[in-house]
Amino acid sequence: MKYVFVLSKEDVDIAKEEVLTLVNTTDCTLIENILIIDTKENENTIKKSAKRLAYTNSIYSLLFESSYGDFLKNIEEYDWNSVYKDNFCIRANKPGTIDNCSILKKNPIKTLNK
Repeated sequence: MKYVFVLSKEDVDIAKEEVLTLVNTTDCTLIENILIIDTKENENTIKKSAKRLAYTNSIYSLLFESSYGDFLKNIEEYDWNSVYKDNFCIRANKPGTIDNCSILKKNPIKTLNK
């Protein structure tokens, strides 16, 4: 399963290492302060780890990734019944030369209390 960690911009390197250590993985992609990890850990394990992450603002489950050109086709083909219970949100990012879109669960695993 892939997860998206929105890291604190205070110190992205420390935040990244904190996540990778607690989740016990090295399979990741870092785009600015967005860390995408691929792990065999289940959501309960991620939730337990989330309580210990000081440099992570929020965590989301990554449902799928798509190129910009294939996004509409992929969104129509996705099995929404497998994840849709209440609400969801769409985030589209184009940092640097990366051209991708991601679908995230609206109810994050971890968010900051503001």
